[in-house]
Amino acid sequence: MKFFIFLSFVFLGVFHSVNAQDLPLMDGQLNYLKKGDYFYENKAFTKALKAYKKGFSKKNGDSLDYIIRLAEVNRQLHDFTTAEYFYSLVVDRNSSKETLYNYAEVLAANQKYDRAQAIMSTLDDEPGIVADRKKGYNSVENYYSDSLAYSVGPVDFNSEKSDFFASTIADQLVFISSRGFKKNAFTLIDARDESNFLDLYICQPDTILPFIETNDALNQGPFHYIADTEELLITENYPQSVKNADRGKENTLMINRYIKNDNGWDQGDPLPFNNRNYSVAHPSYDQERQLLYFVSNKPGGKGGTDIYRSAYDGSDWSEPENLGEKINTAGDELFPFIDPTTNTLYFSSNGFGGLGGLDIYRIVLNSESETYNLGFPMNSSKDDFAFILNESGKDGFISSNRDGGIGSDDLYTFKIQKLLIRTKLIDIQTSKAIVGTVKVINTRTSEEVPSRINNGDIVFEGVKSDTYMISGLKEGYQLTKQEIKISEASDDLVVELPMKPKVVSLYTGIKILNQEPINYLVTSGVIGKADTLDEDLANDYVVENLYFPFDESDPIDGEQKLLVLVDLLMTYGHLELEISSFTDCHGPDHYNKQLAQQRADRVKELLVVSGIDENRIRTIAIGERSNDVCRLGSSCDFNGHKTERRVEFTLKQSLEKFMSINN
Repeated sequence: MKFFIFLSFVFLGVFHSVNAQDLPLMDGQLNYLKKGDYFYENKAFTKALKAYKKGFSKKNGDSLDYIIRLAEVNRQLHDFTTAEYFYSLVVDRNSSKETLYNYAEVLAANQKYDRAQAIMSTLDDEPGIVADRKKGYNSVENYYSDSLAYSVGPVDFNSEKSDFFASTIADQLVFISSRGFKKNAFTLIDARDESNFLDLYICQPDTILPFIETNDALNQGPFHYIADTEELLITENYPQSVKNADRGKENTLMINRYIKNDNGWDQGDPLPFNNRNYSVAHPSYDQERQLLYFVSNKPGGKGGTDIYRSAYDGSDWSEPENLGEKINTAGDELFPFIDPTTNTLYFSSNGFGGLGGLDIYRIVLNSESETYNLGFPMNSSKDDFAFILNESGKDGFISSNRDGGIGSDDLYTFKIQKLLIRTKLIDIQTSKAIVGTVKVINTRTSEEVPSRINNGDIVFEGVKSDTYMISGLKEGYQLTKQEIKISEASDDLVVELPMKPKVVSLYTGIKILNQEPINYLVTSGVIGKADTLDEDLANDYVVENLYFPFDESDPIDGEQKLLVLVDLLMTYGHLELEISSFTDCHGPDHYNKQLAQQRADRVKELLVVSGIDENRIRTIAIGERSNDVCRLGSSCDFNGHKTERRVEFTLKQSLEKFMSINN
């Protein structure tokens, strides 16, 4: 496949010839092993394969040396079936970490995940690429849960060559191909697989035409068109002629900038972070936020190639920022695509868990979301890359060398099985719509789904067959949650969330758990026992007593147990709290009184830190009680004394606050 030139430090073709006088000799005869190594080191993999095969058939040297090289060169040329065969011959004789890792990756490419996972299990189980790949191969079924979310099919203009990366330039569909457009009356050949160099092509209804010549000698690669300014950013080799090219050396990449004119394209100022010493490639520009995303193998990255971004202020570009280890791995991250509508970054990587080779991932930037594998059918056991989303946000293109294609790489269209979900917040008492916000979580992926306001409704896009938890948020109202399941046959939906005001009636039932469950009634005075309760509310709140270690003022599991009480006090702003603090009978009365006060103050402090107004809280230090069952000399065990070391809560309702809230 052609695209592998984007995976190593060489992103686009190496061009060089190999002369007979450069080849190693042994006793007047060609040493096929060294000849193959010479080609391999210069990334002329097809020539290296021929040399290794000839030497192996003639037994010209140690067969183990040939076997390991035949495994590696076939892997480089993506003949995974042949590579697996040779790895299987050598794996028990050469158990280097690199050999085992590459063997596992080849097995995964051939969908032999159990065996791949077993091989990975022999490697170090440290956090990083090995652990992530092993975890992925051990749970392949997870990557098929999205199978109804996308439909994928090949385009009708694929060729027997490499065709990949399709996007629009000025309303024309443009893609990259090695199908061989002649430059300067001859065709350039990539030494790796002896395929043509890459060019841009326009896909028209009845024909395929070359798009533009901006680089007379070398490759043209992934691009991004900025419609507002009619600028084109293209990945290209650093300019040099074939005649002057350094033989056998890797040619780095740059992002060139072109500006449309009446007759074609003018070259603009180069991007300031291009550098001949390393590659800068694969641009994707967020016009709304003025951020350029790209890949580079510049020093200081996380792995082979990382994703960076740079901000544009209208005249200058900021220093590129590495997107960090949530996105970049010890492997290769490539082909970033930013969806500005949802601020979602799509990219390909071989460093996370997946189905094999490069998989396509996404992550919602500036959120708590984690990197998510798009799964089958967007991904396969082979390389899947160059995700491009069309302006509609519902379809686009991917590229892959998956089984069933006709070329070394093929283009595929995809359609996201999305529908629009309109969410309305409804006041449960007035039945009128209210303005608030929603938080939407995809319960299968655990991702937060972006939403927007449209004609007064809160709108988000859902994927068929997925389930979503929608939380309605509005000041003065209780949090409302509703789960919805989208069937495959669903059309656009309207979801109404009933919102209940936080202010409740004068008589409210609240359940408090003391040593035994006791039901209480909130009145304008002290809470007292009640015979009838608002069961809905009574079952919502269970506030437990807090207990303390011997002679200490920090409660056991205090912060966790107070969460319910904090929620209750936040919801019902007219309630006030009384904290009564107790000790066991050990120690003098005056000391126990002092310890009880410290305990009450500490609990109050925890509540205030959690956002409760300190003026709503009153503390009472009781210390030991004369009617406690567990007195000194009693038959109580240790646990009996422990229950005396506690605080109890009493809720009171402020009638003044209640009336002010309701008025």
